Amino acid sequence: MQNSISKKYLELLACPYCQSALAEQESHLQCAGCSRAFPVKEGIPLLMPMEDMSEIDKQSLKNWNQSWQARVLPPTGDIEADPAFADALQHIREHAPKGAWENFLEAGCGDGQKSLVIARQKKITCIGVDACFEACKLAKRLFAREGEEGLFVVGDLKCLPLQTGKIKYSYAGGSMEHFPDTQVAVNEAFRVLKKGGRITATIPCISLATLIYAQLWGNIPELPVLRSLAEWFHMRLLKGQHMRFGYEKSFTTRRLKRYFTTAGFKTVRVDEFKTHMEFTFLPDWIKAVARRLVRWKWFWPVVYVDADCPE
Repeated sequence: MQNSISKKYLELLACPYCQSALAEQESHLQCAGCSRAFPVKEGIPLLMPMEDMSEIDKQSLKNWNQSWQARVLPPTGDIEADPAFADALQHIREHAPKGAWENFLEAGCGDGQKSLVIARQKKITCIGVDACFEACKLAKRLFAREGEEGLFVVGDLKCLPLQTGKIKYSYAGGSMEHFPDTQVAVNEAFRVLKKGGRITATIPCISLATLIYAQLWGNIPELPVLRSLAEWFHMRLLKGQHMRFGYEKSFTTRRLKRYFTTAGFKTVRVDEFKTHMEFTFLPDWIKAVARRLVRWKWFWPVVYVDADCPE
């Protein structure tokens, strides 16, 4: 197979339908359990079960692919110059498991910039999963340009194409909120982690900021009545035309803790994710005020979740 997948990565991959091992064939990956065949395009395994996607997921995927197709690689050495990326990387360094971790999964990897820094610093096996082929293409090109090794896979966070209990540390930056059934995605995050493994996720928080400002891009608050109203307004009345991040929800901290404890995580911590906010569309003088307000709990736009698997 052109751009053959190395053994250490193949041993992590699994069929998204039955979680069986995958074997490399001449032009595809073959499931040892259900015998399904999955193409490999430009060195990227396509392990997304497209036929099972909802209309909501299809619309979100269309929006994201269009967005990633228009982007270009960042200049060499400029990744941590971006304030939002610098905040995310600092957060990963502070919240990762102590000691050595042999592999790293970025769930919703986008163009792989955070994975690139981890690969350089830790010299470990890095794998990125994203629903968007265009994002995975950028990530693969970025790693190749910088001389680093990693594998990027088109897959669904609700049925991760990974073996059970293989990942030591997973980071999901702004990715787990893009599904109507959040619990399924959290359950999958738990399934692929090793005993004693950890996930760090950053997720929109229901606050005055998300109930007002985030409505500009179609955020759906996960609250009774409000969710139905927001879905009707953004998806049926406006036909999703302002949902530039696709389907995206926000949550109370209590709801997030419930999702992760229900999945089986032992310790779950939820707190403010301190990051630089661009506040697009706002005048500069209002941006300064808004950046002060988001330090208050009632205005938090994003929280983080640290969740550990039992040993």
